[in-house]
Amino acid sequence: MNDWVTIDLLGEHEPKIGELISVDTRDFHFIIAKPKDFNIPDLKHVKNVDYLTFDEVKQRCEEWKEKSGGSKKWRMIYDNNPKGGGWYKYIRIWRTEYGYLWCTRDNYYRSNQSLKNINFKYTY
Repeated sequence: MNDWVTIDLLGEHEPKIGELISVDTRDFHFIIAKPKDFNIPDLKHVKNVDYLTFDEVKQRCEEWKEKSGGSKKWRMIYDNNPKGGGWYKYIRIWRTEYGYLWCTRDNYYRSNQSLKNINFKYTY
């Protein structure tokens, strides 16, 4: 897969283990990428890793798209939490042998709990 496509087609493009889904949150298009293009997240300091299923990844992407304006052509998702990731221009979702990891554009892992409690500001 070489072209960015709308997140609505995510169910048709599950990545292989070791690949990632790179989501551009400005328009909610994605591409399946190879590890050589990105740094694999460092989890050595993470005590408990929350792995997602592919269905949970699809659901969360759909929720974020809807919460940030749905079919709007452009948006900006910003995490107001000082310990958060700042502007979520890209989401990196890595597929591992255990499940999927939700990461910031800089490949910092975000736990399910930190994402549930996130405080977003949306700008169009």
